[in-house]
Amino acid sequence: MNFIAFDDGYFPVEYKAGRGYTVIAGVKTSEVFKPVAIGAKPVPVDANQSTNAIVELSKKLGKGVILLDGITYSGFDIVDPWLVNKLTGSPVIVVQYGEIRVDRVERALRKHFRNGEERLGLFMRTYSSMKPLETKWRTIRILPVGIEYPAAVEYLRKAMIYSPIPEPLRIAHFIASALTRMFYHRMWSTGL
Repeated sequence: MNFIAFDDGYFPVEYKAGRGYTVIAGVKTSEVFKPVAIGAKPVPVDANQSTNAIVELSKKLGKGVILLDGITYSGFDIVDPWLVNKLTGSPVIVVQYGEIRVDRVERALRKHFRNGEERLGLFMRTYSSMKPLETKWRTIRILPVGIEYPAAVEYLRKAMIYSPIPEPLRIAHFIASALTRMFYHRMWSTGL
């Protein structure tokens, strides 16, 4: 089974509220978790464009199980896994391996966004739909969309090589981080 994993890159705090860009990177991996295709797209921070970027990149990278690194991308964009599934026709598995302080997310969305209630509704729907998954490292939470929970668990367990972070997501994280480092280094060194 091929995976297409997505993560977002770094951005300075002053880029919040659409004042700057970060990168969403996608990597398609083979059945042995080797990268076979890479795509990236710059997106404005907090601009509610991450779901569309993931759909666009998924279509370019081809078929595979889509892995999302949590549900918040590009600042506080809330990725809609049901919409990604619908628009790509591919199964989606949201993997949340870190703790989420729901009260802080709720406060931030309501305070900083005109559409905060809409974002919060999607966040709560997604978060409350997640199920625990025991790994040999620790318990994580997952949300399979367009794929049954047992099949999602089987795929994820095979992809967890070094940690509870599935290998395709680990690779996507490194790519997104490297691209944003290159981007910001170029900006700072050229004065853009």
